[in-house]
Amino acid sequence: MYVELKSINKNFSNFKASDNVSFSIKKGQLIGLLGPSGSGKTTILRMIAGLEVPDSGDIYINGKLVNNIPASKRGIGFVFQSYALFRYMSVFDNIAFGLKVQKKDSLYIKDRVNELIKLTGLSGLEKRRPHQLSGGQKQRVAFARALAPSPHLLLLDEPFAAIDAKVRKELRSWLKETISKVGITSIFVTHDQDEAVEVADEIIITNKGRIEQVGTPSEIYKNPLTPFAAEFIGESFTIDDYWKINGFDKAEGFKSAVLRPEFVHVSLPEQEVYPHASQRGVVEEVSFRGNAFELLININGTRLASRYPLDNKAINKGDEVSVLIKRLFLLGDNNVLKVENNLFKDQAIFFI
Repeated sequence: MYVELKSINKNFSNFKASDNVSFSIKKGQLIGLLGPSGSGKTTILRMIAGLEVPDSGDIYINGKLVNNIPASKRGIGFVFQSYALFRYMSVFDNIAFGLKVQKKDSLYIKDRVNELIKLTGLSGLEKRRPHQLSGGQKQRVAFARALAPSPHLLLLDEPFAAIDAKVRKELRSWLKETISKVGITSIFVTHDQDEAVEVADEIIITNKGRIEQVGTPSEIYKNPLTPFAAEFIGESFTIDDYWKINGFDKAEGFKSAVLRPEFVHVSLPEQEVYPHASQRGVVEEVSFRGNAFELLININGTRLASRYPLDNKAINKGDEVSVLIKRLFLLGDNNVLKVENNLFKDQAIFFI
């Protein structure tokens, strides 16, 4: 493993930022540290960088214990949320800064900076100052500056947080492609699950200073291991009385359930396909979500959300609809159980 954290603990006064954190990262991977604000993800990043010191536990990079190695000696590139560019320096000089600190010769600096300017799509902007750049261009400069000294590890703290939504989406694809070209092991912090799912090879979910789950985006989405992961990932909707839904029984030790919009099929009563497995509900709200409508439906006191295609026959507030729930994630104290609708499975076999 290229990066390993073993039993890391970190406190700030009475706040436990890292609670026995352990995980490992393979060389060349792009890892997303994902969690809500205050979950400890940035503290983990800063301890790996050497900007914070763990109270206990060990950090290894490329097999070497780095606890007592200063940040400047760890061979790490760091990209900050605020860009942290030198405002009176040109793009070229910002990127060259680390190389000049390393006292590289001028010809090497010129070649390396020009290589990175081309790689990051900044050609023609070499002489501009930061105030003459867009947010996306500033982040590319910060990225190029971090790569210039050829670090062994790249750390990015909320790299797209200060950028507008359209540019942020473009930069996600660009970052993933560029890091793949460079082949550098990278860890980025985000609270945006869409960003983590789109960019990361693996996601590490953090919550209250602990690691909830580690896995590929699809693994975590399809098979959450903890109640927090199930509720945090996806457009989750938690319901308490799940056993009132047709096709589901109350399970011992599981007090509530998570429902995702894709688990729900909504149709008008006259278009009902699986009447035995479905049940009727009343639409309380209809919200336009760009690529679909979101329906808030009440089924005998149980309220849930579902997506409804734009091209289907219109459904309005107050309409009665047929609702088929195909599966649920049941939530225990510390575990998750995925269950399928028994009536739907029986009906599916019958219709075949």
